[in-house]
Amino acid sequence: MAWFMANERRERCRELGRVDQSSGEDDERKMNYEIIGAAGELAVAKALNICPDFGEQSGLADFTLPFFKFNRILSYNTLDVKTVAAESKGKNLLVNESAVYCDAYVLVEQLKRIKDGEYKIHGWASREHVKSTPVGEVQEGCHFLNQNELLDLDYLAPTRDTR
Repeated sequence: MAWFMANERRERCRELGRVDQSSGEDDERKMNYEIIGAAGELAVAKALNICPDFGEQSGLADFTLPFFKFNRILSYNTLDVKTVAAESKGKNLLVNESAVYCDAYVLVEQLKRIKDGEYKIHGWASREHVKSTPVGEVQEGCHFLNQNELLDLDYLAPTRDTR
């Protein structure tokens, strides 16, 4: 499923004239990054028991979650999943300064090879928390949060207050 999602998004982005952020890499490596990202989204969808976004365009919110109170939907919260590849040196949340528009960001780590399909969800941070961090301290143009600063995923799941 991750390969299908990644392939569709990549084709759609090329049609729209969007370029890969991982310039200098070969096409196979770029496709692998897309697959890893899609697999991270699938891991979060499974953990939160929500439908994955099979949309064809990357770069937008990965999920829109309803926020309930007194059995009524009060608002919707947007969620973006950031997945780090197994070979990445840092397993921390990096969000490009120009991409801090979602309500929350989830960090997922690929544990083994793509075809093994093993991923670990480290936690999440709110937009406000991400925006409060300095830009460029670890990577140029990006906000940075250490994985130890992230909140448990249980606190992100859509909430129903049944009072």
